[in-house]
Amino acid sequence: MKQTIIYTFLMCYFCVLNTNGQVQYNLDFQFGEKTKNGLTEMSFGVVAKNDQFIYVLSGKGKGVGVGLPVFGPVVGIGTKVKLELQIFDHALNMKKELSLGDVSLGVLNGAPDKTYEFIYQDIDQKIWLFFSTYSKGANHLYRMKMMDNNSGFEKPILVSRQSGDKNHNRQGTYNYKLSPNNELLCIYSFNAIKKSKSTDVYVEVLDRDCVRQWVMLNKIPQYDKNGYLSTIETSLDKASYIKSENIKLTDAGSFYYLSNVKIKKEKHAKYLLYAFSNGKRNAIIKDFSHPKYFANGLYLQPYNERIGIVGYYSDIKNKDRNIEGIMVEMMDPITLKTLNSIRTPFTNEQRKDFMVSDAYPKTVKKASKFVNKDEKINKQFAKGKDILIDSDTDPIRLFFHKNNTFTLVSENFVETIQVSSSTDPNTGKMSTQTNSKLEYGDVCFVNFDEKGNINWIKNYHKNQVFDRYSYMSKGMFLEQYDDKIMFFYTNLNTDFIQYAEVDYKGNIDSKDVYPLKNGAIDKYLFIPDSYVKLGENSYLGNNKKTFKSKLTKLVVIDNTL
Repeated sequence: MKQTIIYTFLMCYFCVLNTNGQVQYNLDFQFGEKTKNGLTEMSFGVVAKNDQFIYVLSGKGKGVGVGLPVFGPVVGIGTKVKLELQIFDHALNMKKELSLGDVSLGVLNGAPDKTYEFIYQDIDQKIWLFFSTYSKGANHLYRMKMMDNNSGFEKPILVSRQSGDKNHNRQGTYNYKLSPNNELLCIYSFNAIKKSKSTDVYVEVLDRDCVRQWVMLNKIPQYDKNGYLSTIETSLDKASYIKSENIKLTDAGSFYYLSNVKIKKEKHAKYLLYAFSNGKRNAIIKDFSHPKYFANGLYLQPYNERIGIVGYYSDIKNKDRNIEGIMVEMMDPITLKTLNSIRTPFTNEQRKDFMVSDAYPKTVKKASKFVNKDEKINKQFAKGKDILIDSDTDPIRLFFHKNNTFTLVSENFVETIQVSSSTDPNTGKMSTQTNSKLEYGDVCFVNFDEKGNINWIKNYHKNQVFDRYSYMSKGMFLEQYDDKIMFFYTNLNTDFIQYAEVDYKGNIDSKDVYPLKNGAIDKYLFIPDSYVKLGENSYLGNNKKTFKSKLTKLVVIDNTL
């Protein structure tokens, strides 16, 4: 084994502070060994961990593999992809590779006999492999427990059986969600049936011993109303579903799924909330429509034995869907009946605060862009003109603070599709190429109380632009640590990892923390949104390049201790 290389970030060396003061936390990154060369290999990320080991799911095979996305599943195209668990110690040295045998990934031309669904670690730290089969008109879901010595898996145990013809094959569609206290596990599968214009729904909640608490097998009709058309179904992108903040299982055992419904020929969406509860034969469906307002980005949050929706709203008469203010709606957790609905409009000064900021690392090459935009908005405000917030800002997380306030974090995002065509001078044939440009802009923070009263609004300037070659470095790490919101991201304009933290009063501090080279460290792309919690003050991520990866541990160090 190659010795783990530890990079300690000397924060004061790379530091360029903003005017608010010095950051409280240092970030110490530790980089593990590279994965082996040879066979095509894709890492699906960390699937389990304990005090001794870290378990990473990996796929190997000859031919072509397609990753969807960085930590999501991989499908094979005309190839067999063998799954295995790579077992690392906490110094990120690989100790063992354990094959999953005949449990395989689904491929584009059909499901294998035993299809991998997910790996789940229970409250007692036991690791379970879930796989599915389909035969004789029935779907079967099984689980196998890993042996304590990591030598293999015990015999399969049947979890559930669902009948259905070939159009109702659920292989590859199962996913799971844990309750906050980790006492309950929800397994669900949504299978859209085009001919019947409905979705087959399987939702089952199990206790910590995998004993069934309740199950729902039914159909949900396709939503087709007022120009909106949608069915819900389980995507191949299982990793994002597990991470999604808009899919939740409560400690009481109710399961909620907040779905976007795209309007035909427009980018705007409306929202539907599906509630699945014990004792109900059908899902309760709530349509967040209003005759005067348009929901402009919603976030799902259980709170005090109720279910809540937080987000932005706009005037339905406004064609540009400019954000008018913040909305909070609290509902009965079973019936979804509205208990309290609040819409708090932003004042013109608050809209200015939403867009203007002096918070960003001053090394950023786009600083002049930020300054010019802020000067323009400040001049508009000084003249008494209305400040408009565009609709491309979406909520991404909601945080609770010790002073009983909430902070809604949102990010500006724009995707641009560029189509170019060219003609071969030799053959005269014309070819067309389509490229996407992803632009992740400012991060905005809105702090409010339970009644929807706004305490403060702050903006943090950033400009991340990615194309087909750099998109894997998109996204940002965003967490709350000791009542501070902390985040970092890759800035390819300056080739730095940039870091910022926001306290419950809205004070923002930021700095550059580590240099990159073409978005990479040692030729491995840095992936900010790959990080998952490892310990009390540590997180684990994955640096990647084509069919190779390298584990990375982040340790948060408090400067004040």
